[in-house]
Amino acid sequence: MDSMNNNYFNNPLPYIFIVFMLSYFSYEMYSKNTILASFYVVSFFVFIMYFKGKYIMFILALFFIVALNNIIYFYNYTPGEIEEVRITEVKNYYGKGEINGRIVSLSNVNEKIEVGNKLLVKGKFTENKNIGTGVIGDYKIEDYKILKSDFIDKLYKRRKYVFESIESKLGERKAALITSVSFGYKSELNEDHKELMKNLGISHVISISGLHLVLVYSVLRRLLGVKLSLVLALVYVLFSGASAPAVRAYIMIVILNVGKIVKRNYNPIAALSLSGIILILEKPYYIYNLGFVLSFLATLGIILFNKDLNKKLYKLPNSIRNTIAISLSAQILTLPVIILYFNEVSLNFIVGNIIVIPFINVLVVLGNILIFIVEIPSIFNYIMYICHYIIKYIDIIMYKIDNMSLDLMYFHYTVAYFYISLLMTYYFYKKGFKRFLYYPLIIFFYILVAIYSPLPKIRYYNEGGLLISYKGDRVIIQTKDEVDKEKLAMISLSDYIYEEIDEINIGKIVKLKKYGENYILQTVNNEYLLFVNYESLNNEYDIIDFRKGDIKEIVIFENEIINN
Repeated sequence: MDSMNNNYFNNPLPYIFIVFMLSYFSYEMYSKNTILASFYVVSFFVFIMYFKGKYIMFILALFFIVALNNIIYFYNYTPGEIEEVRITEVKNYYGKGEINGRIVSLSNVNEKIEVGNKLLVKGKFTENKNIGTGVIGDYKIEDYKILKSDFIDKLYKRRKYVFESIESKLGERKAALITSVSFGYKSELNEDHKELMKNLGISHVISISGLHLVLVYSVLRRLLGVKLSLVLALVYVLFSGASAPAVRAYIMIVILNVGKIVKRNYNPIAALSLSGIILILEKPYYIYNLGFVLSFLATLGIILFNKDLNKKLYKLPNSIRNTIAISLSAQILTLPVIILYFNEVSLNFIVGNIIVIPFINVLVVLGNILIFIVEIPSIFNYIMYICHYIIKYIDIIMYKIDNMSLDLMYFHYTVAYFYISLLMTYYFYKKGFKRFLYYPLIIFFYILVAIYSPLPKIRYYNEGGLLISYKGDRVIIQTKDEVDKEKLAMISLSDYIYEEIDEINIGKIVKLKKYGENYILQTVNNEYLLFVNYESLNNEYDIIDFRKGDIKEIVIFENEIINN
């Protein structure tokens, strides 16, 4: 594996992709913590200079500047009073749309406006950036005109029509399952199905991923050949909403086929890196998108570890061996990200992938056939009959496995840091850098300091809690009426959970008190409103909004608030 990996990483594209990611992350971090962002950037280039030399460092620095200018240009765009908007989301009177590739939050959206519509809009723009989601601000619609339906709009209308046709035969729940796993139309997906899939570690099937596209492309190629299959696969990507994982997979498929034409060896890591560069050049916010990150890490894990795992499992039957090897190799690099985002891990993913995924794959193929034959009643009804029984068996299997399966395991986020340190240590130790054996010890010391917390810290958990930690004391304040207290206690390592507080002291100079459904943080010289619940308030406080998701933790350093 080492010699193969060396060939993969000799290509410059992986390093350029890493520099692009560093540039984008440092841009986002710079707005919260200038010193920390600068430290990471300087450390990276010192590392490159030490191991690769000044020339390579200089070349990569140029790419860093290009990437930084790209993301600055992207987020500093100001829409005009009249703009063309592609509608991407509609909910009540609000929604989201794209203006020249940038996302804006829309208000005054009426019932005539649908996802996929292209509008000529007159309105008022207010800057309100959320770098993590790609939103550049709010756009209040004052007047609009729905433009003539184009190709994208027709694809979205087709998705809705197929869903409604299936719904009329099988009901909303089964229609949502078919369309969600087939082409990403999952707005109506049943919560029970979502929870079961999460417990079985197969939640990825309800969003269009690279595996979906590879499956669809493989079937098309066998029936229609490479050229026509590439065209239809592109249509499928657009039809499914052009998610980052699907676009990434499509670019890699194109690179693979171009490589065959020009008779060049296919380098999967270089192809993965090039697809990433293309994607984040066009839409920089993808770098903060969980689906994008998990897709890339899962693909990288499969590239690096799948063959070795396959060899070690040689005693198992082929189909089971391949499924287990792919499942495990995909998890190796995605595991720390899952812990960081969700604080929980399902150990049932192997069983789920072996037993449930084959049935899901049949649904994916049949669901995509429905797109073309929905107007032919005889064939449509026959496929509906097959889908009905497949879903029936999927339900039975999932519920039976769920009753026998292991519970979700909950982890504190620092477990992810230690896991990453072990992976890095293994890699560099194999490369001959023996001193990296001390790296996990350094990270372990950092984790102890983070948990002890010599400075007052407040961390927000989406599960419904504010963790207050200071000098070894760790308590949770419940921010929702109903929470999973066992999970909160485990993922926060808290000593106690308060269901309600009026006021609490953090050390001698910091105080937190209830303010409506939210909280006021008092330091010596300032007061901050901590937003954890939606509530209209008239206030003159500095606002720290945990609801957006771009701030998870604040550290109180004397009278300064540092966002993380």
